Formats: sequence, C-alpha cells, structure tokens
Amino acid sequence: MHKNVRGRGMLAAATLTLAAAAAIPAVAAEDGAASKAPKETKAPPSAVTGLKAKARGDVRRGDLTTVRGAIKPSVRGRKVVVQAKRRGGWDTVARTKTEKGGRFAVSWRPKRTGNYEVRVRSGKVERGLRGGVSVYRPAAASWYGPGLDGNPLGCGGRLSTATLGVAHKSLP
Repeated sequence: MHKNVRGRGMLAAATLTLAAAAAIPAVAAEDGAASKAPKETKAPPSAVTGLKAKARGDVRRGDLTTVRGAIKPSVRGRKVVVQAKRRGGWDTVARTKTEKGGRFAVSWRPKRTGNYEVRVRSGKVERGLRGGVSVYRPAAASWYGPGLDGNPLGCGGRLSTATLGVAHKSLP
C-alpha cells in the first residue's frame, strides 16, 4: 500500500511538471508574437457621414452636365449614384465611384427640356443639389443693324436704340 501512494504522488508530480513545461514556451511565444505582429489597419467605415455636390445649373438639351462632389469619410471606391426627378419618380442618370480623397465627378446628358431636381446618393446618405438643373432647347436669335435705326417697323413706329423689341420666328 505504501508503494501505491508513493507511485501516485510521483505520477501527479510528473504530470504537473510536463504541463508546466509545455505552458511556458506557449506563453513566451504569445508575447513574442504580439510584439512582432503588424499594426492593425482600419477597415473603411461602412457609413457615409458627409456628402457635398454641385452641378452646372443651366445646360442646353443634348449637352453634358457634370456633377462634382466629395464624400466623408474620404475613401476611394465608394459607389455614388446621381438621380434626376422630373414629373414623377427619381431616375438614376449616372453612376460612378469615388477617387482618392473621396472625390467624384460624373456627367450625364439630359434628354428633355425642363427643370430637373437632382440628388446624389451614396449608401443611405443623399444630398439634393441647390437649384437643380434647368435644360433649355437650342434656339437661334437674329440681330439687325446697324443702319436700321430710324426705319419704319412692321407694327408701326420707328426703330431706335431705345426701342424694346420682340421677335417672332414665322413673321417675315
């Protein structure tokens, strides 16, 4: 019986010694790995917190109008959508991704004349452009003179530099 107790004690001591010996290198490896690990890089934030945009407000039908802006936080590669509203719902007219510094520029060609409400969206953030975009049809204007001052007008009266006139395309 004496041998049994002594054998059990020796077995327990050997087990504890082996466990301690195995644990010491593991702790040392963790400390060394922590000091050699590269610094963590921040993942880009998922939420857009700021959005600025502007566009040329007056454009002729068929010409390009460019919307420029920037998104905060300044991350490259964020999706940006430009939408226009005219008599109804919002239509996506252009898409792009942000460049360095969160900046973007995208162009679109309005197909119809009129006033468009324009907004820019990125993620859940949207920003309307002040004044929107007004699209005009191309038109020609005539200019008569000099030398016509003092001549009679078709509507009566005489043409002078002080005359406020109007024109009509179908009249001769």
